[in-house]
Amino acid sequence: MELVFSVEWQKIARELHDGLLEHLRSAGVKKLVLSSGVYDRELAEHGFTDKLLERVHNCGMEFAAAHGLWSADNDLNWPDEKGRLCMVECQKEFISLAAAAGCRTYTLHPGVAYMRYDRSLLWEKVRRSVDSLLAEAEKHNIVLALENNVTMNLGIDCAELAEFIRSFDSPFLGACFDSGHAHAVSNVLDSFDALMPHVVTAHLHDNDGTGDQHLMPYEGNLPWKKLLKKLSAAPRLIHVESEPSGMHLPDRIVKALDIYTKLI
Repeated sequence: MELVFSVEWQKIARELHDGLLEHLRSAGVKKLVLSSGVYDRELAEHGFTDKLLERVHNCGMEFAAAHGLWSADNDLNWPDEKGRLCMVECQKEFISLAAAAGCRTYTLHPGVAYMRYDRSLLWEKVRRSVDSLLAEAEKHNIVLALENNVTMNLGIDCAELAEFIRSFDSPFLGACFDSGHAHAVSNVLDSFDALMPHVVTAHLHDNDGTGDQHLMPYEGNLPWKKLLKKLSAAPRLIHVESEPSGMHLPDRIVKALDIYTKLI
């Protein structure tokens, strides 16, 4: 399996990027995650993304996976139609940027399961958004990956998410299996089995089974050996991504490099 390493670039001062990239390169990292925070920082600091891409390229690395824009008003099921259409346009812009950076997958959250809205209406919003984004994904040869999520979100039921993805029958739509989300709300191995035919990428992090803690592998109690064996057999898998918290802190980055390179 190919590991794509996650760093919270938007939280790190520009003058520290070169040193960090050199450290990552010397540790054997070749592929990086393009986080949604990069898009946010670009809006506030024009030219941030181009300079980051240049630095990454100069160090012999590349971005390979992107996390799409997220939070309530960036999720695919945003109830307000005018707001949803605006979200779709912003996602398209970031898809184009991610593809130009070399990303092969683009992960998206279906959205919050708002109590005041019928669940079928919320899934219909997701369907409309995916319909709009698939053409953009195909144009840029990048696969959209819908992520399983935790309580109070669509995607908590991996079987339901799998059926939704299956209904499109598109090579440009798959699943992102989030190990921590699944472990926090269900049996992680059963959840993976439900999504396995569609998994194109995975977010790998741990917890103790009580919440979405974004710990590093073996800091919680997820059955990593069994999960990795299943992951390696997923027919559409492109790569896997590290996703613990604190990936702007030097000590956490050093620890993650050690843990994840041994894990994969």
